[in-house]
Formats: sequence, C-alpha cells, structure tokens
Amino acid sequence: MEAPVLISAPSGAMSGTLFEPPAPRRTVLISGATGIPHGYYRHFARWLAEEHGAAVLTYDYTGFGASLDGPMQEVESTMSVWAVEDQSAARAFAAQRHPELPLTLIGHSLGALGWAFIPPEPQLEKAVAIASGPVHQSDHPWPYRATALAFWHLVGPALNALYGYVPGRVSGLGADIPGPVFAQWRRWCTTRGFFAADADPRLTRAAPLTCALRTIGLTDDKMIPPHVVERLAEWHPEAQHQHLAIDPADHGLSDVGHLAAFRRKNAALWPLILGEP
Repeated sequence: MEAPVLISAPSGAMSGTLFEPPAPRRTVLISGATGIPHGYYRHFARWLAEEHGAAVLTYDYTGFGASLDGPMQEVESTMSVWAVEDQSAARAFAAQRHPELPLTLIGHSLGALGWAFIPPEPQLEKAVAIASGPVHQSDHPWPYRATALAFWHLVGPALNALYGYVPGRVSGLGADIPGPVFAQWRRWCTTRGFFAADADPRLTRAAPLTCALRTIGLTDDKMIPPHVVERLAEWHPEAQHQHLAIDPADHGLSDVGHLAAFRRKNAALWPLILGEP
C-alpha cells in the first residue's frame, strides 16, 4: 500500500508518502538530501517494503517540494529547521505509526546531519548515513572544488540576492532552494568546524546515537568524499560504527556520485546500503 500523508512540524505541514506491506516487520524513515524531492526515493522505498517487509516513510522538508505552500521567496525554513525540527517530526510520525517495531533511519546527505541533535527513540535499532558528512569547501577534489567555490562565493549568493531563493534551473541543483536554507548551508560548508560555531539554538547536542551506525561513501562522490562521510561518526562516539567506501565499478556501475545511489539502475547498491542481502 502506498498512501500520501501529512506530517505536522513546527514550521508547517510536510507532505510525505507511506509505503506499507500487509504485515510490516520494521519501520524505515528515509530523510533526503538537500534539493531532492521525496519522490526520488520511491523505488528504493518500494524495494524495502516488498523485499524486507518495511513500513517506509518518505517526505519533503517544510517549504520545499510537495511541502511548499506559497511563494518560495517567503519560505523561512533554514537548514537547521530541515535537519533537526523537520526530521524530528518525521521520526516521531514514523515511530508512532508502529511503536512496537524496530526503527531504522536512512539519511542521504543532509538527511543524516541532524541526528546528533535529536534524542534517539527507544525503538531505534539502526542508522544508515549515505553520502553525508560535515564537508568543508577544501575537502572537495580538484577540479570539482573550483565549481564548489564558485557556487558558494559567486553564483549562489548572486542568485539568492536576485531571486530571494536559489532557482534550480539556473544553479544546476535541479530544484529551487529557499534563501535561508542556502545561507545557512553556505556558512556550514565554508566554515572550519562546519556548524560547531553556529549559534542556532536548534544545534544543541542531544544524546548521541548508541545504535548500530553505518556510514557509506561513494568513491566517485566529489561533493562529500568517503573520508568526510566517515567523519560523521565522530559525533556519535557511543554508536556501533561501521564504515563502507563503495567503488561503483566493483558492482558494474558508473557515475553514481553524490545523488544517484537510489536510482533503479543502481539497485545493486541497495543491499549494501541496508547492510542486509
């Protein structure tokens, strides 16, 4: 069964989709990357539901995608709203849907950055972070680093000033990004220590993860290379950590990079992401 759902969050309602088999054995929450609509994850979610008996929730952050209600220029959500408040609301919704089932978190890029600030649920069993980590502009390999520097210091700020948001059709991101989200995202990625110096009250450390933590990097990911993904585990010293650097070529694949792991053509990677055959 696939059904649309609305999730209440402090900054507004979030639109999502619930994928449920007749008798689910676990709950999985998929929190997406910046600028990626939740529909992108639908094939992976169906695979989890059909092959692994999971009740799966996908959703769009407030002020984005199907959750956008009004002009993009008026969106007040920031990156920390998406990473902490919105994810916390989605986690509560997923956990309360089937409180008797173990919960797995799958965070793609931004989708894993808020975990350090959200108290873990009692039923939280496993967290999987893919292509996610506290990246600094100097972490990118050349020549991609030149593209990132131009985006953070020239193209992105200019577009945000001109439009009041960063339009995907011009920036190359593919989807429109609210202005406050871009501004905070830029600060994190151009500041040593990422968000350590950010005074945003949402970024107050909660109890770190103590469950199984699986961090996964792609060797052809120029945006968040595997060594940056592994760095994410430093925020969760009590977690049972396993790191995996996947070379797509080892699986007969190419051009997976930062975003394409959840495409159907790359389904050979999905058991590795879940950590189960």
